[in-house]
Amino acid sequence: MKNIVYIISFGVVFYLLFVGFKFLKSFANVPYHDSPPAHDTKGEVTFIDVFNLDEQLSLRNLSMEEIRKKFSISEKNIEYNVKYEKLVTLTKLHNKNYHPGHFYFRNGKLVMLYIGENEELKEISSKLLQSNFAEEGIKLRSRAGKTFNHYVYPDKGVAFSADSKSVRFIEIFPPS
Repeated sequence: MKNIVYIISFGVVFYLLFVGFKFLKSFANVPYHDSPPAHDTKGEVTFIDVFNLDEQLSLRNLSMEEIRKKFSISEKNIEYNVKYEKLVTLTKLHNKNYHPGHFYFRNGKLVMLYIGENEELKEISSKLLQSNFAEEGIKLRSRAGKTFNHYVYPDKGVAFSADSKSVRFIEIFPPS
C-alpha cells in the first residue's frame, strides 16, 4: 500500500511539473515589446522581460494608430465608450500577447495606460520604482488592498500601488 502511495505521489508531481513547463513555454515566444532577444535557439526567440519605466513612459507620445500597429491590436481588441475610474467616454485598446497594459484614449490621445498585476510587476519593489523620482510622491490609500499604498507623481505622469513586497499596478498618464 505504501509503495502505491509513493508511485501515485510521484506521478502527480511529475504531471504538475510537466503541465507547468508547458504553460511557461507557451509564453516563451510572445514579446511584450521591441526588446532585443536574449538568445536565439534553433529559430526560437526568447525575450527577457524586465519592466522599464522609461520605455513605458515613451508610449505616451504615440498616437492611437501607432499603439495599434506596435502591439498588433485588432478591431476585436478595441472597446468603445468605456470608463476607467472617473474617466469616461474612452476607447480601450489591449492585446495581452504583446503588452500587459490597457491603453485608454479620448479623441485619439492617450489619457491612461494601466498596467495591472503581472509577473514583471511582482518582481519590482516600490522602493525601486520610487528611486526613479527625485522627490517623494503623494501617498494615498490604494484600491488594491489594505496593505497597499498608492503613490502619485502628477508632474511625472505616473502613479502606482505597492505594498512592501511588490507593485500591484501602474498608471501612466500625461503629466499635469
